[in-house]
Amino acid sequence: MPRALLVTARIAGIAWTMPNTVLGLVAGVVGMAFGAHAHVNAREWAIVFHRWPWGPGGAITLGVQVGTFVMWLWVGGVIMTLGLLLALLPARRRRPVVATAAAPDEARELAEAAT
Repeated sequence: MPRALLVTARIAGIAWTMPNTVLGLVAGVVGMAFGAHAHVNAREWAIVFHRWPWGPGGAITLGVQVGTFVMWLWVGGVIMTLGLLLALLPARRRRPVVATAAAPDEARELAEAAT
């Protein structure tokens, strides 16, 4: 895969996830200037901004959400990758048939029929 395509995909991935993390952190830090307090919740892998001044609940929670069946997505990806690699293998080719000296007339007739 070309390096430029990999770099483009990496930048697109960062841009795709950035609004959820960067904007949330910026909003939390701005809220800290107005009295919010940041706490790390280790049990849920989250940063919680308490007493955030501009929300209905007075808090922002930024965290990692772990899905129960995410492992199956990885297993499916591995299976698809193995299928792709199998499909990319070159097909076996048969050896060409060589006319033998025992039947020169048949080979000549076949050659004439093919032309």
